[in-house]
Amino acid sequence: MNLVVSTDWEQDSAWLILQTVGAVVGGFLLFVGLVVGAVRSIKSGELDDRPAPWVLRSMQVGVGIFCCIT
Repeated sequence: MNLVVSTDWEQDSAWLILQTVGAVVGGFLLFVGLVVGAVRSIKSGELDDRPAPWVLRSMQVGVGIFCCIT
């Protein structure tokens, strides 16, 4: 959605391709990171239900940085 909203569609086609590839690669890396972080073991394939307070703290820091920047 960010790609559609924030891209100047009047630019050269090479720039549009570069922006699109960057957005797709970023989305793919985000998805891979979420899968790796959520699965306990590749062999069993079950979700990890152990408490992870560092995830909560990192999310709080991320939201804080986002709010300070915008």
